[in-house]
Amino acid sequence: MTAPSTQHPELARALRERARQEFDGRGYPTTRLEDWKYTSLREISEGGFAPGNDVAPEIDGGAMARLREELGGGPGLVFVNGVALPELAGGLANARLQSLRDALSHDASIVEKIGAALADVERSSLVALNAAHLDAGAVIDVPEGTVIEEPIVLLYASAADGPARADHLRNLIRLGRGSRATVVEQYLGIGDDGRSWTNVATDIALGEGARLSHYVIQRQASGAYHTADVTARQGRDSTWHSVSISLGARLCRVDIRSLLAEPGAECAMDGLYMADGDRHVDHHTTVDHAAPHCTSREVYKGILGGRAAGVFNGKVVVRHEGQRTDSAQLNKNLLLSDGATINTKPQLEIFADDVKCSHGATTGRLDDEAIFFLRSRGIDAAAARSLLTYAFANEIVERIESEPLRVRLERDVRRLLDDITASGRPQDQGGKP
Repeated sequence: MTAPSTQHPELARALRERARQEFDGRGYPTTRLEDWKYTSLREISEGGFAPGNDVAPEIDGGAMARLREELGGGPGLVFVNGVALPELAGGLANARLQSLRDALSHDASIVEKIGAALADVERSSLVALNAAHLDAGAVIDVPEGTVIEEPIVLLYASAADGPARADHLRNLIRLGRGSRATVVEQYLGIGDDGRSWTNVATDIALGEGARLSHYVIQRQASGAYHTADVTARQGRDSTWHSVSISLGARLCRVDIRSLLAEPGAECAMDGLYMADGDRHVDHHTTVDHAAPHCTSREVYKGILGGRAAGVFNGKVVVRHEGQRTDSAQLNKNLLLSDGATINTKPQLEIFADDVKCSHGATTGRLDDEAIFFLRSRGIDAAAARSLLTYAFANEIVERIESEPLRVRLERDVRRLLDDITASGRPQDQGGKP
């Protein structure tokens, strides 16, 4: 780590100003843009969300106990309304784990890396707005050849504490050559359902042969808005397993991109999104095969009830240099009510001639024959629907290797499924046993 320098705050201020100008020039994304056709940010742009202050709100004993439980006693950082709680931090002996605020005062390269990300015109203007408020977030740097056995947890909690608040969070994750780690980003709400907006940008760099399991779990309150951008650059023979679980928030929009920049890189993207009521959830993914002999796999599943709306747009790009690409993508959706809707668009853009690529999407309801089979075994209609829906979701949940996290997710998924299936359209017309 470099020594502190008074230049670093000046560099950060210059970056914030440049990012502000970038955002002012582009503004909030609108439905006139193809990638935002089905998702309106009007409630955010006109919602009066103001950046939070530097002081964490008072946390009662019950909420504090929950945060400790979610952290799990291992390495990690806990933030409430973007403010780090050092009393809950879990240290990491053989790698760098630091709040972004502390890192900015010591390391000029942090500013340079974030500044370089602003040049990526494919990223949403919300990433520029994020950089314009550069302060809160985390830095994880795993040195070459280091293996971190325990999951590293970044826990971000939103607590209603007055007027509508915006938290702009930036995460930087770097794994050196041959290193291995698991990182869990968790976003949750504590307290009542006050209005808040969490705007996240996560940048990932994987060195040669590095392996990262990256789990992002969004369980924010019903009055919350959540926008996130995750971008990874993968080196030779690196592996990135991304799992995105969206269970909360009034509106959720997630963009995930992987650049397979060097030969032999592998990417697996798994996702589960669930919504009921009038909630809106949108996932856009891009896998960019920019080098030969790379592999990508993607499975996203959605469960929608009530009047909820879902969006999935998955793009796989194979550049001319991406010969011998092996890629498969699938999006499957389950609609549990007449009012639920999904817009799904799998895409392939192939500019190479020696590839193996597939993509597809399905949307449907619970199978009447499967419900009839379960009812014939003495299971009532509601329980049958719940079992089948959970089996649909569990394919994604079971891919999370961390057992404590998986157990908590299974509990949350079951609880939310009970709510969704209870308000869903009865689908047991296939006859009674």
